[in-house]
Amino acid sequence: MRDGKRAEHCRARRRRRARGGRARGARAREGRRGGHARGSRDGGREPERGQATLEYLLLLAAFMAMVLALGSLWHAARDGRLLDLASEAASHGSGSGTVALLKDVVGY
Repeated sequence: MRDGKRAEHCRARRRRRARGGRARGARAREGRRGGHARGSRDGGREPERGQATLEYLLLLAAFMAMVLALGSLWHAARDGRLLDLASEAASHGSGSGTVALLKDVVGY
């Protein structure tokens, strides 16, 4: 007798689907999942296309900028320009005497 009820339930479900109706419980799933079938991973949103490519390109650009900056520093240090700039900046106030150096330090 139990099998008879089950078979009737399945036939009724098939009839509802054939007429374009919903199966039982579909309305509850619709509220939980944003109108999409059970098991939908994106929760009803459109898939985000191209986001990974854009993130990859942004990171690649940032990495290349860092490599270029380090290369520029390397060449400046190798040619002695970096040392000249550092010594010029360090001797900025020491050429005028101790008082001028202290004024420069306190003013900073």
